[in-house]
Amino acid sequence: DPAPIFPAPRHANGRILFQRAETVGYSIWSVGFDFRNQVVTGDAEPLVTGPTQEYEVSQSGSLLYTQPRHVTGYTLNLVDETGSKELYRSGEPISHPRFSANDRSLAVGIGSRGKADIWIFDVSGDESPIQLTTSRGIYPVWSADDRRIAYYRHNEGLFYQALESSGAPVRLVDF
Repeated sequence: DPAPIFPAPRHANGRILFQRAETVGYSIWSVGFDFRNQVVTGDAEPLVTGPTQEYEVSQSGSLLYTQPRHVTGYTLNLVDETGSKELYRSGEPISHPRFSANDRSLAVGIGSRGKADIWIFDVSGDESPIQLTTSRGIYPVWSADDRRIAYYRHNEGLFYQALESSGAPVRLVDF
């Protein structure tokens, strides 16, 4: 099992989201925050209880998080204004979820450390996931126009891949 990763706190819609250690695993919490006056407004509240690993918040306030399921694998979950739903289940770890700038797609790493690949998901769940990399991609970052994804390839460097191209990945930096 990968060790839980504590991403930096995120903010959306006047709230700060963060992880808190619980008796079993880590939960995702939220607290109101007035950014202008730099003060907390209200009490912290749990959003997702139970074991969570990593999370991301979209510009519109949707929450994306991964959960380890020790018997059944790992899940990728979405919470938005319509409720909560499981987007994907895998026997391999799911890590580093990232929303596209338009909030309609997301990129995640699926696989064990050093052997993970980047997969692209439609947030609506209407389309099947697309495997973007086939050679150890992790830590996806969307371009501002949502047409490319930069990523780290274990012990090789930084690369980017165009989503609408069947061409080879482009190396940005050697490691």
